[in-house]
Amino acid sequence: MSELAVRDGASPAVPPLSVTITLREDEARFFEAAGPGHDPAPEDPEALEDRESGRARRAILLAWAARIEDARSRPGNAITAGLAQWTDQQARVMLSPAERFFFDRAGASYVPGHETLESGTARGAILLAGAVRTGIERGWRVTWEIDPDADIKPAKNYFVSGAPHWQALLTDGSGDVLAALGSIDLGFDIPDDPGSGPRRPLDDDYARVVAAELALEALWEERPQ
Repeated sequence: MSELAVRDGASPAVPPLSVTITLREDEARFFEAAGPGHDPAPEDPEALEDRESGRARRAILLAWAARIEDARSRPGNAITAGLAQWTDQQARVMLSPAERFFFDRAGASYVPGHETLESGTARGAILLAGAVRTGIERGWRVTWEIDPDADIKPAKNYFVSGAPHWQALLTDGSGDVLAALGSIDLGFDIPDDPGSGPRRPLDDDYARVVAAELALEALWEERPQ
């Protein structure tokens, strides 16, 4: 078993990346309402970014928080990006090292005809990095252990390495499970016993993405059912 604090996995050696994001209608409203001034990149308070980038990041995070709050007021109603109203407004965002980590390694969700793959990937990266920051602030932890029920045999329609699969449990400070995922294939680089080798699950890039996705899921699932 390996219990590790949620972390973003950002490396100072990873350079920032400038991307253009097409704003949803709710994001555009927050963008226009944002106050003047420059925002520091979250991981480096000394590194100031320009006003447009800071406003766009803040607008995306505030719009996401507003969607969660709206879902809380209407239990059982899912709000999806595909149903959102879109604008033609675009904003440039300078991704921080943590956001760049998820931009390069996490999957992407985007709406063709409204935004580019780069735009959707950047929005997802910003939300994942934001969820991790929230998890760190709240003291959330990810417990990694071997999944005894995983089927590790390769099959026709999917590939597995043959290494033991893991399960990840995201817990709060009281030990309550907030989100979980099983049958995670981290390959042979991660030893079955985290104490028997130099690498642990959260030393793996894919495991860091899984932890961030669990944190984002936990934030969404905080709404009543």
